[in-house]
Amino acid sequence: CVRVCPYSVFSVAKLEPETRRGLSLRGKIKGWAHGWKQAVVLHPDQCHACGLCVAACPEKALKLRKVSDDA
Repeated sequence: CVRVCPYSVFSVAKLEPETRRGLSLRGKIKGWAHGWKQAVVLHPDQCHACGLCVAACPEKALKLRKVSDDA
């Protein structure tokens, strides 16, 4: 998702030890395999909902949803 986003919404960050401890076994294995790095949304306000990140995500971990203006 980081590579395909034309709006620089994502960044890659290292998972903190306290976050790692809360992961399931599957999550820990995936975290280890990815060097304890994960894509995070830094600038959600810059998202244009183009869907490129959703299509590119090998984990199918992303989906677009409408956010109410009332929030």
